[in-house]
Amino acid sequence: MLLLFLIPGLQIIAPFLWLAFSAWFLSLEYMDYPMGNHGLDFRAQLGALKKNRLTALGFGGGLTLLMMIPVLNFAAMPAAVAGATAMWCGQKERLVG
Repeated sequence: MLLLFLIPGLQIIAPFLWLAFSAWFLSLEYMDYPMGNHGLDFRAQLGALKKNRLTALGFGGGLTLLMMIPVLNFAAMPAAVAGATAMWCGQKERLVG
């Protein structure tokens, strides 16, 4: 993703692609805790999040914005684990089933 900033023309969309990648990665990272506790391996987690891509990107996007704020980013990590657990409990059937 970092190489996109060096390619002329793609420099315009590179920041937006970087933010989308960050949102997806943070969603994958923090949803791992509750999904891993219920025995889902990485492929099952990836499949569940791909099936509900907008939900995952919304969670990761909000977390990305929260992580950008200086001092609040320390509270963002435990809040993200709690939020991912709440999201898992509320939408377990939709994410896996």
